[in-house]
Order: sequence, then C-alpha cells, then structure tokens
Amino acid sequence: MKSLSRFLCRLPKLFIGSETDFSLEHRIFHIFSFSVCLTTVLTFFVNVTLGFFESAIIGIIVCLIQGVILYISRVERKLNLAVAITGVELHLALILSYFTNSGIAGPTALLLLGVLYLMTSVAHKKRLLFWIVLNVLTVGGLYYAEYSRPDTILVSYHTRAAQYIDNLATYILILVLMSISIFYTRRAYNRQRANLEEKATALEQLNASKNKLFSIVSHDLRAPVGAVKQYLDFLRTNELSAEERKTIEDALIKSTNDAYELLDKLLIWAKGQLGGTRAHLVSLDAAVSLANLLKQVEEKANEKQISFKSSFACPRILADEHMLNLIIRNLLYNALKFSEVGGEVSLTLSVENGEALFKVTDSGMGISLENQQKIFSLDVQSTLGTHKEKGTGLGLLLCKEYAGLQNGAIWFYSEPKKGSVFYLSLPLSA
Repeated sequence: MKSLSRFLCRLPKLFIGSETDFSLEHRIFHIFSFSVCLTTVLTFFVNVTLGFFESAIIGIIVCLIQGVILYISRVERKLNLAVAITGVELHLALILSYFTNSGIAGPTALLLLGVLYLMTSVAHKKRLLFWIVLNVLTVGGLYYAEYSRPDTILVSYHTRAAQYIDNLATYILILVLMSISIFYTRRAYNRQRANLEEKATALEQLNASKNKLFSIVSHDLRAPVGAVKQYLDFLRTNELSAEERKTIEDALIKSTNDAYELLDKLLIWAKGQLGGTRAHLVSLDAAVSLANLLKQVEEKANEKQISFKSSFACPRILADEHMLNLIIRNLLYNALKFSEVGGEVSLTLSVENGEALFKVTDSGMGISLENQQKIFSLDVQSTLGTHKEKGTGLGLLLCKEYAGLQNGAIWFYSEPKKGSVFYLSLPLSA
C-alpha cells in the first residue's frame, strides 16, 4: 500500500518533469497536457450521462492526441512543436465542438479563452501575436457563422439544467487549470527571486572578501618587501656597524616572518574557498598531538613574561591533527598577543556534554563590542597586540572553518579590558 501511495505521489512529477531538466514554460505545458488528458477522461462519463455523445467522442480524440503531444514535449523535448500542434488541435476541436454543442449557448467560448491563456503562457514570444489573432478570429468567425446560419448549430441541450451543468462544469474546469498555472508560476517566480537574492548576497560577500584580501596583500605584504629593498639599497651607499646591522636584520626577520605567516594563511584560506580542503579525521591524543606547539607557545610566553599553563583531562578525540594544531596555535598566539607583561594564559581540555572541550583563557585587553559581532569574518578590524604585534584578521576565520570541517564548533566570551575565553568543541573518539 505504501509503495502504491508513493507511486501515485510521484506520478504527476513523472509527467511534468523536474525543475533542473525543464524550463518553467515546459513544465506549465506539461501540467496543462496532463490535466487535459485527465479531465477529458473524467468529462467523458459526464457527457455520456448527459447524452452529449458527440462531445464525448471529441474529448476522447483530444485526449489521445494530447497524450502524443505530451510525449513529444516530455520525451523528445520539442516544446515549440508540441505547442504549435496543441494550438491547432484545440482550435479545430473547439470549432467542431461549437457546431455540435449548442454554439453560443454552450461552453466553447470559455474553452477558447482558456486555450488563449495557455498559448500566451507557453508559446514563444515571437508567436504570441499569431495565437491571439487566431483565437480572436476563431471566436469572431464562429459567432458570425451562427448569427448568419443558425441552422448549422446542433442544439444538444434537452433541458435547461443540462445547459447550466455543462457551462458551470466548464467554468470550474477552466478556473482550476488557470489557478494551477498561476500558482505554479508564482511559486517558481518566488523560488527564482529567492535564489537571485541569495546569489546577490553571496556576490556582495565575495566582493567584500576580495576587497579585504586586496587590502591585506597591498599593505601587509608590501611593507616587509619594501623594508628589505630599502635595506639593500642603503647597504649600497652606506657602511653599517655590526650592532646597527644586527638591529636592522632582527627587525627585517620579524617583518618577513609576519609576511610569511600572512601568506601561509592566505594560501590556506584560498584553498578552502576553492573546495580543496578536506578534514582527515582520526583518533588523537591531544596532549601528544599538541606537544611541539605547546613548547613553542611556552617559549613565546616567556619572551613576553606571561604565565602559561596547560592541562588535559580528556580521552582521545576525533580530529584532523593539522587543523587542530592550526586552531589551537591561533587561539594561543592571539591570547599571548593581547596579554600584558605579567598576564596569564591557559589551555585546558575536558569532557563536557559528551564532547571534548578546549578552553583558551587570557587576562588580556579583551575584544571590543564592535569586533565581537564580526570576529569570525574578514570584516573584523585587525588590532595591534600589547607589543605592537600585527595581525591579519584571517586566523579566527580559518579557526571557524576548520572547526566546522571537523564536526566541531568554536565560540567565545569576552569583556573589554578583562580578557577573553575561547571555546572549541570536538567529538570524542569512539
């Protein structure tokens, strides 16, 4: 029973086609053709009951022809040919129906109006005028023929009730078909508008990211390269003492290290935007995986005279070792960057709510309310550290992307001038 129900639900889509394979005009035409085939079968029994045998025969012929036309459009994908055949077929069938079904007293004019609506909905714009003129001439010609030769009209209504039922049923049929078409068209229009708005928003974000990247590259990469050039130019014409040379070279090394770090982050981020970044999740002992990084952090903390502590109270986690190191390095280096001499930075790992939770705490300057809203985006305003350390604004963006790729999450709590706490949750290893 369930399989039959699913088949019946899929049956209309089987005839209509999917949005990816067929245009809106295509699908509207398929809806119309499918509806014509269905309604002509249903009205066959109504016409036979009312004694309209000629109309019943015409309806079955139209059903068979429309079925072939649906095949031409749905399978052969020849919409223009199918529309042209349909237009000619329906006009000829309704001309015949006009003379056999009471003329102006019957529902043929309503049906011709419905046909005109269909043709203007699905026909090529170059042929719209043709179908409008053909429809108007057909209706006008039929009315004139009946007015001139009323004896050519076969009166098929034996009672007033039959006439009212036939006209009312036709009106309801046209109303239903037009309503379905209008509903389907509006729904498709709303979907298309939503897609366009989504693409426009994505394009705006892309342009903003591009402008941000150009700003970073033009400023933060140009400065160290320019400094090296100035130093080399200076050496051509000037002699430096060993102490002066060492001072300048130390500054240049720091500047080029910053540039290298920026370039590395830019390349990692660009690779992710191109869809080339994949997480290789394995079972890890976080203390072992982060051991080398923690030694580097401790050395950097000693340079700034900052207390650094770490503790791990968690079984194995499921993570990508490279991504995990990048996230924790960014969080810890940021904590050191914005902490004053004598400050404290800590890293803890525990189990909370069935997940591994990393917690990076610092006693630094905190994050401004303005930057808190966009801390994980390219829109964030990069600020200098307590020792004038520079940042790129890319680190936390990469942290968020890498956390998501590992089925984790990253968030923070911060108060200006009171420090910050960053949290990273990752799944535990089974």
